Amino acid sequence: MFGGRQIVKKLYLLIGGFFLEFIFQPTPILKIQSLYIKTIQKFFRPFLLKTKPKKVDFSIEIKESTIIKTVNHPNKQEYYLRFYQDLSKNKVITYYYISIH
Repeated sequence: MFGGRQIVKKLYLLIGGFFLEFIFQPTPILKIQSLYIKTIQKFFRPFLLKTKPKKVDFSIEIKESTIIKTVNHPNKQEYYLRFYQDLSKNKVITYYYISIH
């Protein structure tokens, strides 16, 4: 469950003529990376590609974050987690702590 071989894993999808790349960075709890991959494979099975396309239109990188940044509303007891970060017009980073369920 913890430790083990840490490798980056990738999935490629073709949806509506766009090639999407999911990049799963290693995480100390290997089961989390595996759960994300299996969930995406289950719900997007018809769109999965067996090989990497020549061109990727959009990338979503999922990684572990040891620091969870929150924003709170000044007049209420509401707190917000960062959902994703834009890296460029065709790449975002999101985090394993964001639930996919």
